[in-house]
Amino acid sequence: MAAPAHFISRGRQLLAVLCLLLLPAWPGMALEVPLLKGRVNDYAGMLAPATVQQLENSLNLFETEQSTQIVILTVTSLAGDSLEDFSLRAAETWQIGQKGKDNGALLVISKNDRKIRIEVGYGLEGTLTDLTSGRIIRDVITPQFRNGNFDQGVINGATAMMAAVKGEFTADEPRTSSGSSTNNDPGGLIVPLLIGLFFVGRLFGKHRMLTATTGAVAAPLFGIFALGFQWL
Repeated sequence: MAAPAHFISRGRQLLAVLCLLLLPAWPGMALEVPLLKGRVNDYAGMLAPATVQQLENSLNLFETEQSTQIVILTVTSLAGDSLEDFSLRAAETWQIGQKGKDNGALLVISKNDRKIRIEVGYGLEGTLTDLTSGRIIRDVITPQFRNGNFDQGVINGATAMMAAVKGEFTADEPRTSSGSSTNNDPGGLIVPLLIGLFFVGRLFGKHRMLTATTGAVAAPLFGIFALGFQWL
């Protein structure tokens, strides 16, 4: 017995919705890692030339004294890519830190997405911990960014990272630790799937309970995730 035409139509609509929701997570959407130009790679154009030069000098001197490499990368947008995945790919592609010691750190900033992350090599995890990195992002960089002071925010962030490596930066007890990133999406595909369930309920209008339940679950989750997505 053939399926009713309206059922097939709604099934196609559902498939289209799910494809659109899952498209950003498709591996082919990965943002290309740009070329490494120096210790400061301001591809988003967020920093003044004088700031770039100041940071280059400071990070170069720090690397000479501490044998630890800190690199900064700004991009205009992640273009749907994951902040964590992109940061890790950039750190691995650029081979930050000394060979065999993995003692490098990468500060990544996505301007339009308003996301910040500190990627840390295994050799620095004892000093530049997740807690410390989270506090640097939350308490040092973010307040300046909120006021539009990108130069000072990056300078302060880099200075704090260098201090942490030298053991001169102490992180307070966590309030609600943001880890090492302003993007705290623990589920990856949870949100798209919840949205998909919501649309299932809408497309198959008879199942009002499904629509109501999904909406009730998704609403607070969106509120939680939004706290970590942006610095504004």
